[in-house]
Amino acid sequence: MRKLRWGVAWVALVLAAGAILAHAQGDPLDAAATAMDKKDFSSAEKILSDYLQKHPKAPTAMLLLGTARLDAKDFDGAIDEFKALLKDQPKDWYGYIYLAQAYAQKGDWADFDKQRELIKAARDSKARGIQLVGDGDVIDILTVEGQEYTVKSYYQPVGPHHTRYVFLHIVDGVKVVDMLTCDSDDGDQFVFKNEHPKEAAAGARSFSLDPWEVVNDNPVHGHMLRFYDGEPTYEALRADVMMVLEAKYKAPAGGSEPGKK
Repeated sequence: MRKLRWGVAWVALVLAAGAILAHAQGDPLDAAATAMDKKDFSSAEKILSDYLQKHPKAPTAMLLLGTARLDAKDFDGAIDEFKALLKDQPKDWYGYIYLAQAYAQKGDWADFDKQRELIKAARDSKARGIQLVGDGDVIDILTVEGQEYTVKSYYQPVGPHHTRYVFLHIVDGVKVVDMLTCDSDDGDQFVFKNEHPKEAAAGARSFSLDPWEVVNDNPVHGHMLRFYDGEPTYEALRADVMMVLEAKYKAPAGGSEPGKK
């Protein structure tokens, strides 16, 4: 069983996209952010729409309106709002990140990949302002049988296991109870180099899908779920994770509660 050598540093994986709320300035935007926090998305949308009538193209309000629609599962509405924001504010990197998230939740993988490549290119070139959003982005939210997993992607793999993606099961807004990671652990590269020497020489690495339970605030590694020869696309990885989560939470024939044995 792998042991997390980074100790309490794993908590950094929990950081989500709360920075958007820090944009909110002034009473109407604070009220909209509060409504969103309470999952009252219709009220948030009305507050923000009214605000934008008086303050057309206000970027913070447009960003909040897009995220309110995204959280309400109005993916097309969210996409339209983020596109309008980026037309006026082409360097608003949060707008690109949330636009990619909207495409992911809609299942539009071609446009998702385009947005993620654009964000990667901005980081590669150290584009102005990109450093303000950090190196890890929330790219998706998965919901299975009422259980929600927040998905983060890292520009450069993080931690001792070189984690590229993490799927965090967060309850009560703060407590991580379990997670899955897509890692490129150094210890797994020997076999990959032997089986795929050309790819390895070109910089490719193998990845694995790993489950973790959190016990007494410490992550405990479970049995590795699968290997990937090379880095998987997010679409393929997501499909594998959804299969794992559906199997985990699907109610058995006897009718007991999902996720319980």
